[in-house]
Amino acid sequence: GERFELVGHGVSHAREPSFDPFSFATGRCDELGGLAGDEAERRARTCRAYLEDVFETAVHGFVPPAFRWGNLDLSRLLNAGYLYGLGLGDLRHARGRSKLGTVSWDPGRLAFMAGALELFGRAASLRRGAIPCLVVHPSDVARGHLPRAYAHLDALLASGHEPALARDWVMKDACVPRAKPS
Repeated sequence: GERFELVGHGVSHAREPSFDPFSFATGRCDELGGLAGDEAERRARTCRAYLEDVFETAVHGFVPPAFRWGNLDLSRLLNAGYLYGLGLGDLRHARGRSKLGTVSWDPGRLAFMAGALELFGRAASLRRGAIPCLVVHPSDVARGHLPRAYAHLDALLASGHEPALARDWVMKDACVPRAKPS
């Protein structure tokens, strides 16, 4: 089967100026923060339509810019045509939520915090029933974190985890972690 999945990630990746400390820390990359629910849903729908038009493939999932959902709740995400939303700590879908341990390195303008973000994801992976998840943003590559991503992936494979696309988890009857039999 396919070994990749195209997911939505916002329209502009930029938020209007605000006094929100999180927005400042991410370099105003939390596009959905501060938007009304209808506008957040419209942007998610616009993103999906644009990607499907350009790449001529279905887009099933959405990762909010800066992992910040704002007022884009699950019902709005589903209304926009997505099957799931991938957050920093959970995979949201029509049947509920599955716990994630998402390792990533992109903390916006606070690049020095990349290691802390990685540790947060590794710790979240230790939660009972959490699905290990690896998200690599283009800024992670630009900042030289790709070797760390490959090392993390190698460690997951060595510990018996099998690669899977998020949509495959969502389309299964049960969203639970699976590892190769010993």
